[in-house]
Amino acid sequence: MNRYQKPELYERLAMEYSLGTLKGQARSRFEKLMDIHPFIRVAVDEFDAKFAVLAEQVPEVKPPESVWKNIEANISAKQTVVSTPEKKPFSLLTFFTQKGYALAGIMVLISALFIFGNPEFSSDSPVMFTSTLVSSNDEPMAEVVAMKSEMKMRIKLKEEIAVPEGKTLTFWCMPKDPSKPAMNMGTLVSTGSNEMELTKQIWLGLIDAREFVISFEPSNANNLSPTDNLYTGKIEALTRT
Repeated sequence: MNRYQKPELYERLAMEYSLGTLKGQARSRFEKLMDIHPFIRVAVDEFDAKFAVLAEQVPEVKPPESVWKNIEANISAKQTVVSTPEKKPFSLLTFFTQKGYALAGIMVLISALFIFGNPEFSSDSPVMFTSTLVSSNDEPMAEVVAMKSEMKMRIKLKEEIAVPEGKTLTFWCMPKDPSKPAMNMGTLVSTGSNEMELTKQIWLGLIDAREFVISFEPSNANNLSPTDNLYTGKIEALTRT
């Protein structure tokens, strides 16, 4: 498996990207990875949302008197500087500093306390499931992301699938316990992206699942398990730990 598909790696990089501490070529490479892997983009969005809430809880810091004295001195000296400021990419680190909130170091410290000290955030309960489904020759063919915050699942096919006549493209969730029945998640369109609404029962089923399967099934059939596996992929659970 690609090392960037490991939650312990991409979650840390996503947090650094959201904070604005991921710089230079590392930041450029990570942005390319977000375009390739939708679950990485989702992780970044999750951190952006959490840090936005954090910003509202951080008190404003009153600038010292020396700051105002320096401003008055510069104005009285009538120094005129005409320049075009360089447009820099947005980062939460710059945002907090310009808005007069806590210093960057304090912000990072509070962020760490928020992430690892908040019981809800550090819960062992999964908040996202991801999977890369591959063909029989290990070629990646589909990306799956399931979000608890939205209670939705998105399945993105890498290319159009030719569905045989009289068959449907069916999406399955296979339990860890082989004695339990497979969960039929419904049919897919043969190209592009698919989106499914998730119920609480389905989400609990994902927690107890091991892999996703895409198969060809006879139209109007009521199979209890996939009969003609096309693609399979191990389910990876992402928690807030």
